[in-house]
Amino acid sequence: MLQADWQRNGNGPAAVVLLTDGLDTGSRVPPLQAASRATSIGVPVFTVAVGAVATGSGGANIGLLTQMANTTGGKTFSAATAGELSQVYEALGSRLSYDLAVTNIGAYFIVAAVVLAIGAGVLALLAARPQD
Repeated sequence: MLQADWQRNGNGPAAVVLLTDGLDTGSRVPPLQAASRATSIGVPVFTVAVGAVATGSGGANIGLLTQMANTTGGKTFSAATAGELSQVYEALGSRLSYDLAVTNIGAYFIVAAVVLAIGAGVLALLAARPQD
């Protein structure tokens, strides 16, 4: 989906957040193959094991999730409760907003604001000038 979006709109920053209970219910692409594809296009995958993380069958495969995250430059989290999931979202939100939103476009807005402020100042001076 990212590649299709990039073809339409140009490449931009991206990351994948994979929330899972650890049960594969028929993935079209095997997890490690998906991680390899993400790595090839430079997209980190952040994995989040949701619910009770069991060590036996039926629980999240933390080893696989960690491998996917490490391969792509992401990180693995686990959340057994709603409160822990909120903490994960906080951690991810601050990390992703920093990693993905920092660009040079802000410089253009600063220059535009300075030009507009100077223009407003000149207009204010001209308007306040006594009329002959």
